[in-house]
Amino acid sequence: MDKVNLALVRIIQFSILVFFALILSAFFGTLLLLPLALLYHFIGFLDHGIGFNGIFAFIVAVPAVIYVFYLGYRIPGFYNAVVETGFKLYNLARDQHMALEKIARSIKGLPEETAGDSQTAASN
Repeated sequence: MDKVNLALVRIIQFSILVFFALILSAFFGTLLLLPLALLYHFIGFLDHGIGFNGIFAFIVAVPAVIYVFYLGYRIPGFYNAVVETGFKLYNLARDQHMALEKIARSIKGLPEETAGDSQTAASN
């Protein structure tokens, strides 16, 4: 029965790992690709919508996108709140993984590792 319990804990642990990996990659991917998407659509609007030349549209669009992000940066605490949300997601994922690891270790009958023990073992 212990093997079944351990397998169940490992399956749940793996599914949580996959879930949080997906969420974190989507979160940070959005942060990285948002300026590129704005630039692409702004150039498309200037090039096809208004009829500017592609080079001129690029020259106008880059400072416009930079200005939009500068306005967002000037909002007090906005940048820190967005970045802190990502770090909280990471910490939540790590804490859930460690909690399930602790359960798996108790099922196996292994002693629980503390943070100091893992650092000591890694330095040896």
